[in-house]
Amino acid sequence: MREKRILKRTAGILHDKHSTAFILNYLDMTELFVAYLE
Repeated sequence: MREKRILKRTAGILHDKHSTAFILNYLDMTELFVAYLE
């Protein structure tokens, strides 16, 4: 259930920061993280 906590935290971060560039960077990081897990 670790993923759910990460998603909740991600939602909180995205809610706090409305910068499009920040969100795009975060999505890139998430992709790398998922690739790393696989």
